[in-house]
Amino acid sequence: MKTYSILFFIGKYPNFGGTERITTLLANHFCQQGCSVTILACESKCDMSLMGLDKRVNVYWLPNSSPKPNASNVRYVRHILQKHQINIIFNQWCLPFFVTVMLNWARRGMNVRLISVLHGIPNCSKKLLIAQDKMRMATNPLEKAVRNLAKNITDWSIRKSIKWVYYHSDYYVLLSPRFIPLMQDYASLSDVHKVLAIGNPITIQTSYSSLEFLKKKEKQILYVGRLDKENKRVDRVLQVWQTLQSKHPDWKLVLVGDGPHRTELENYVHENRLERVLFTGFIKEDPIAYYKQSAILLLTSDLEGFGLVIVEAMSYGVVPVVYGSYESVYDIITDGRDGFITHTPFDCEEMSERVATLMNDTALRQSMSEQAVESSKRFELSNILNQWNELITKVCE
Repeated sequence: MKTYSILFFIGKYPNFGGTERITTLLANHFCQQGCSVTILACESKCDMSLMGLDKRVNVYWLPNSSPKPNASNVRYVRHILQKHQINIIFNQWCLPFFVTVMLNWARRGMNVRLISVLHGIPNCSKKLLIAQDKMRMATNPLEKAVRNLAKNITDWSIRKSIKWVYYHSDYYVLLSPRFIPLMQDYASLSDVHKVLAIGNPITIQTSYSSLEFLKKKEKQILYVGRLDKENKRVDRVLQVWQTLQSKHPDWKLVLVGDGPHRTELENYVHENRLERVLFTGFIKEDPIAYYKQSAILLLTSDLEGFGLVIVEAMSYGVVPVVYGSYESVYDIITDGRDGFITHTPFDCEEMSERVATLMNDTALRQSMSEQAVESSKRFELSNILNQWNELITKVCE
């Protein structure tokens, strides 16, 4: 691959989210390929030393922490583009649309390609889910009407933002080929010839050469991720456990991560007398030790772009039981072979039955564990990075 000068624009960096992990991985990869790599962020959320970023990568932050397309931001971004002779911008924050406005004004008159990358689902967002929840919680007709209007405005603005960004980018990258028709329909696009799909890779160290840990699995159900009730819906994990705990006294539930609703979730455990539940809190290192120990992964999100935790867990033989609320999960799991996917709308009883099936059948659990490892190899880092190399060659040819 030829060498290029690449800029990643991102909202928060350094930070511990999935988008930030993928950005670090891609930045390091392109740097190792001989490219000049720069990251431009709006704000910093943690210590840079924790990210594992190649020291050759340049990192900058917008002076006022806001990506609005004002004159000072446009001048600053243009200065970065000129200073590092940027050829390609990867916009890792392509919603809302005004981020793309800023980048386009900054690259005006320059031979700089813009690739917009959507790290979520094209027909939904956390903002829309929150607006829908507020509407459902309305207690009188007037409040319901006002909140329904707010929900519709949010939905309309997302549709228009996606459409505007698509037509003002050189390419648009989604996480799954299943998202392409969803995006075309949702944003009323006349064509999608500039849309490509590249899934997320496994970003943690894998152990495909030695699978001895599969023989040492504990009777442990695992959740890994942000502890929130808005899109991750971790409360459902606890509800599933509540139905299972008394019948399976030799099993336990471990929740790895932190978030805004941790205290509320811990209170739920206490008030409902749930047993054998462990909240680990935030951990700096990759949760490999928990993957090695655990037999089953639970994910009950209303919204996921890809569900990176699923392929990570599968690479360590953790059998996923996942709520099928987003299309990309069907790219990862073959239902009944290497995991289970439950139907929408969410049904606690159905998910509990799937989990109980695995808990009660050791042979099935071991067989699906081995198949999960094999299936995860499709998302090995080298396979995904080759697709990014091909995209850059295509953009710059």
